[in-house]
Amino acid sequence: MLAPSLPPPAAPGRLYRPRAILLGQSPQLLLAAKPKRLGAWVYHNGGQLEVPVPLPLSGAGNQLALAKFIDSAGIAVPPSAFSTYKSLYLVVDVAFAWVTGAQATIQLVVGRQPWPALSGAATGVGAAAGAYNALKGNAANLGGAAATSLAVGVYAFSPADIGDLQWHHPYLGVEITLGSALTAGAARLLLQMPGAPSLYVGEDMEMSPSIGDTGGSFVINAQGPPMWIPGGQEFYAMAGPGGPVDCRVWEVYQDDQGRVA
Repeated sequence: MLAPSLPPPAAPGRLYRPRAILLGQSPQLLLAAKPKRLGAWVYHNGGQLEVPVPLPLSGAGNQLALAKFIDSAGIAVPPSAFSTYKSLYLVVDVAFAWVTGAQATIQLVVGRQPWPALSGAATGVGAAAGAYNALKGNAANLGGAAATSLAVGVYAFSPADIGDLQWHHPYLGVEITLGSALTAGAARLLLQMPGAPSLYVGEDMEMSPSIGDTGGSFVINAQGPPMWIPGGQEFYAMAGPGGPVDCRVWEVYQDDQGRVA
């Protein structure tokens, strides 16, 4: 496909219909085929970078597996973030309950490739996950001491709570440890980072944000310089994993006399 480039100097034309488009993880039409179009400026204005971290489930509605050790799946850390600093948000939708009073903890797990969510009476990190991951740093407290429950709410963890959240790790997850096997509870885990997902632009409407399946598209990173896409062919765009992006488009057309309008 035709790669983006800088516009020709002093190209005759006029800006037409500047627009803002909110793009998700499914391809949308960005530029319709218009032979008279000289090209278009495309700018990635930013977005929200929030990635779900799968937890082991036992039923519908985010019901967690009934186990003492709750080990999340390992996810790839988005490469398009503005910083290596990260935050984890545990959103408890249904209060946790277990029998043996103890301090619940949450600890970072890092690895060299993805791993599945696991649960059980013993840790799922290390050999249980195929020796692809390891516990990293110190565990942070989750809720009160000698507790048998964890209330509904949002529990936020930054590098101040879990030191290694400030460093880059290609894959990460968490291990939640309770006093005994969970008897009730539903939750979600979210990774948030400063920045925005990448913006993919290409001619293939079947492109996917999955690595290696972007349909020959090119990437525009957030808050970078606007990209010039020459020509009047059809183009599609979508956001990479992590959330929606705010895309700005300025189409440039030649007027009837070939002069700058």
